[in-house]
This record gives sequence, C-alpha cells and structure tokens, in this order.
Amino acid sequence: MDRQEAIEKLSTIGHISVSYAEDLYDSFFPKPAIPQFVADWIKYCKFTNVNLGRALFISDIDFYNYESQEDCSKLKEFLGTETNQETFALAWTLGYDVEECLTIAYNDIKDRKGVMIDDNFVKERVRK
Repeated sequence: MDRQEAIEKLSTIGHISVSYAEDLYDSFFPKPAIPQFVADWIKYCKFTNVNLGRALFISDIDFYNYESQEDCSKLKEFLGTETNQETFALAWTLGYDVEECLTIAYNDIKDRKGVMIDDNFVKERVRK
C-alpha cells in the first residue's frame, strides 16, 4: 500500500478529512531531510524510470543524460555511507524535506530580535 492509498483508507475508516489523514500519516512516517542535490537525483530517477536499486548505485548509463553532471561525485559520496542509503530509500518511498530550504529559512530568521506574545512573534523596534 502506498502513501495515497493509506491516506484514503485512513480518511474513509476514520471518517476524517483527507487533509487530516495526510497530517496523521505524515506524523507516523516523518519525511527525512536530504540535500537538494539528492532530491534532484530522486526526482530525475523517478521521471526517467530508474528504479531505486539502480538509483542507489548511480550507474554511468543512468547518469549520462543527467543535467547536473557536477553532482555525480557528491551523490557517490552521499550514497557511500550506509545510513545515507537508508535515508535515500526512505526519501524515495516517503517523500522528503530539503535540508537546504530548512537551513536557509533558519539562517534568515535566527538573528531576529523580539518577543513571543500569545504565540506570535513581535519584532523588536529599532530606534534611531
């Protein structure tokens, strides 16, 4: 059973909305965070019908037409680690969050000054 089938079943059996069933499913199976170059490789492989096993081994045949040729060594290094292979397989099956997006968002807000009031962030005023 894939993600969509599980969500439909949860929604039907639990008499809940599809969006709530999606949230519930995602809380059971959190998406792994992966670098953007890995997300791009997964997307390319799925689009070109490269299966998971071949995607893990990055054969030259599969990589030949890949747009980002410079990613080959980074991908081989990433997938050379056993835990990263598991992360890759989970990202392939469950979906993923892109690490760089989270890092960029964090870096954008980490130095902001202010206070939390009733679960809302209120920026500190800058006086001149």
